[in-house]
Amino acid sequence: MELGPILMNFPRKLRAAVCLLMSLGVSACVSTQPVEPEGPGLVLAEPEQPKARDQFTVAKISQLLSMPDHEDDQRAYLFYQRGVHYDRLGMRWLAQLDFQRALELRPDMPEAYNRLGIYFIQTQQFDDAFEAFDSALELDPEHDYAFLNRGIALYYAGRQDLAISDLEEFLVKDPTDPYRAIWLYLVESELNAEEAKARLLYNRSKLDDSAWATQLADFLLGSINEQTLLSLAQQDWEDNSTLGERLCEAYFYLAKRYLADGKETQALTFLKLTIATNIYEYVEHRFALLELDLLHQRWSDQQGA
Repeated sequence: MELGPILMNFPRKLRAAVCLLMSLGVSACVSTQPVEPEGPGLVLAEPEQPKARDQFTVAKISQLLSMPDHEDDQRAYLFYQRGVHYDRLGMRWLAQLDFQRALELRPDMPEAYNRLGIYFIQTQQFDDAFEAFDSALELDPEHDYAFLNRGIALYYAGRQDLAISDLEEFLVKDPTDPYRAIWLYLVESELNAEEAKARLLYNRSKLDDSAWATQLADFLLGSINEQTLLSLAQQDWEDNSTLGERLCEAYFYLAKRYLADGKETQALTFLKLTIATNIYEYVEHRFALLELDLLHQRWSDQQGA
């Protein structure tokens, strides 16, 4: 949804306040040193702390929402933006509530449906997730990430064949994006590991060798090992946030590899490390929480059998 046409309908003072919020929405990061390794080859970043600017933005939007006489479009936009900042702060339920409020006021916001669908995946409400992503795609048939997230929902719902179709569509839109190739591989590998690896190798040829995320694909292909991946994560990082983001991703895909190999105890460790980064908005952090729930459910079922 374009911001400009909406802002033009705001009163002048309110437009100024919203523009101030947008300028403050740029994340600020404090440069720190990585935490010393606690074991051979293990590197930790300091957990990401809630950013003051996100908290300030939530407070300012709440103040704007308390002002009377907003049009529905204006209130919907403000609820949506507050939900985005709640999400960055890890306040998932408050974010979900705001996205629902936005859609009640303006039911033609595809991004709000997309974000709601992600929460439904995390709580394993798959039918609600499918409905949310379908709504997003009906409103915006070119919404890339609705294809990704619907594919992930289908994957976790055990419908891999349908998931592959969505993830192929997602990959076609940008074959140079490593994450698109990686998620397609994760789903395909559960159906046919050899064919999935051959396809990832082909897709790897379209990726930039210097990109950090390409190293994740190389790890899944077996071209580099675990220690090399973690070593590469430490190269050319600018601050603790960058290191934390890389480790959030690396630890998640390490966990997925261990799960594929049946090494659930090791996978548990890396899922917890993923979550400990506090990079709440990353897909890897979101679904590490789900993977952890699924792992505990599996262990509980095995004990009850």
